[in-house]
Amino acid sequence: MRVLLLVLVSIISTSGYLSPSITSKLRSQGLDVDELLEIRKQLDEVKEEARAEIALTPEKQIELQGKVQAEEIVEEIKHDAGAQRSKRQAYRDRCSSRNSLPTMIPRDTKYLETLGSAIISFNDLFMVNTHYNCTKKCNPDTSAKCQMNGYPHPRNCAKCICPGGYGGDLCDERPDDGCGEVLMANTSYQYQDVEVGDRNAGFNKRVELTTCTYWIQAPKGSKVEVKIEKLNAGLINDGCHYGGVEIKSQEDQRLTGYRYCRQEDTNVILESTHNIVPVIFFNRYYVSEVKIRYRAVPGDDVTDDTSVPPESETTATSTKPVTAIRPRPQTRPSRRCADTNRCELLMKLRNFCQNPAIPYRIKFTHCAQSCHLC
Repeated sequence: MRVLLLVLVSIISTSGYLSPSITSKLRSQGLDVDELLEIRKQLDEVKEEARAEIALTPEKQIELQGKVQAEEIVEEIKHDAGAQRSKRQAYRDRCSSRNSLPTMIPRDTKYLETLGSAIISFNDLFMVNTHYNCTKKCNPDTSAKCQMNGYPHPRNCAKCICPGGYGGDLCDERPDDGCGEVLMANTSYQYQDVEVGDRNAGFNKRVELTTCTYWIQAPKGSKVEVKIEKLNAGLINDGCHYGGVEIKSQEDQRLTGYRYCRQEDTNVILESTHNIVPVIFFNRYYVSEVKIRYRAVPGDDVTDDTSVPPESETTATSTKPVTAIRPRPQTRPSRRCADTNRCELLMKLRNFCQNPAIPYRIKFTHCAQSCHLC
């Protein structure tokens, strides 16, 4: 692993971009590429140099200019809860927790379980390509006109690098990951059961990440409502390393979607801002079994994406999974109907009691009375 990362650093430093094969490998294996993103460390060095007001030589001025440029790139890219920058231990929601409760809660609490992801994100790749000026290799007048905020591939300007959940040459198609389909939503509730993984591999660590991408498409002018009906046990981990479901109902489709992998996430309901919602089922440990319910709902402020004709129906098939340690067991909530001294702080979070992204166990343990759970 360490050798591979050193090789990647060498490749980027000399060639200026990641090849498609390496890019797909990083995404499928969920490798930690913090070593490739040393920009953060460089920024700290820049600040220290500025404070000390060191007299810079011409060579040092060039180096400093590059670091300042790196800082501008980081600031331009919106923070992504599912990016490798959030994989560091400090960005995990239960980091240093003594009672298994979150020590960090994102402003958008639906991202609580996405923190700590080990999967390289679209914004991770975009940051590296921008830092090494790879995005300037393609002429904007003649290169691919990418949809969904994708950008031309530095090695083939006729094709695009796409955000998660999108594929094809122009990011206007469902990714071809071996299973999944386009589900046409109407005003009636419909259901979809998906199993992803490899039962034959047993409870062992696997090298490849299995994904299965569905699109839920509502008529133009409508939103999509998605509800999680079932999630199997045994997948709990910061960042959902072992498996789960990612629902891209957020407005900015460049960002990682909301990931869920706990049984407590059953009954979570999300409503989209687009008329197409990519739903990505993923697994790297035994199998993930997920059932969702979906329908189209009226919307006044809907962003209509490219309509896609329905595909022939296919069955979600198993593939290979990845890394795992045995997931920690869930603790049962206290039976007493009372609030703890932490409830006052938790209640300051917007819609704490009604927010489906906050596990029921936390609500019941600390705010059972205030949330009217008993």
